[in-house]
Amino acid sequence: RRWSRHYKLHYKKNKKYFIKVYQFTSFEKEKGIGLCKNMNGIKAEIKNINKSFHGRGLDHDIKVLDDVNLNIGDGEFVCLLGPSGCGKTTLLRLIAGLDQPTSGEVIADGEVVKKPSGDRAVIFQQYSLFPWLTVLENVMFGLNLKKDRTKEENLKAAERYLESVGLIDFKDSYPHELSGGM
Repeated sequence: RRWSRHYKLHYKKNKKYFIKVYQFTSFEKEKGIGLCKNMNGIKAEIKNINKSFHGRGLDHDIKVLDDVNLNIGDGEFVCLLGPSGCGKTTLLRLIAGLDQPTSGEVIADGEVVKKPSGDRAVIFQQYSLFPWLTVLENVMFGLNLKKDRTKEENLKAAERYLESVGLIDFKDSYPHELSGGM
């Protein structure tokens, strides 16, 4: 573990909840495996992020993220730990571009995140796979939506991604044949 930091994120019934962020140096960088454009520096910056939601029946907004700042370097493995409802998924949605902060900014590969991009992905808490497609076909589905590469290039990229997460031996399996962690 390189370091950890606590962030005050969420208030609920006058109780403060915290998220703990751990950052690790990745073994992937040492192996030379890189899926990032920016290979020598900051991959993502979270600058002064605040996020509030308007609660039903309330006369005020609920502050979910409060002045969160975080730099994620290339090749780092980052864990967000905290109790249910403390803002972990909200922060991930901001990084992915699926939602916008109330204030502050998220920067990925040197550009302010305004919307989803093929350079970032979210693995949802629920299954989000097509049950009738194999693991390889599920990975290729998103790649094939972009028309900037050939199917052969997408196949090679999908196999590289499956190799990087240890699932290449299951590429012809269907989602129901995998464990939950897979």
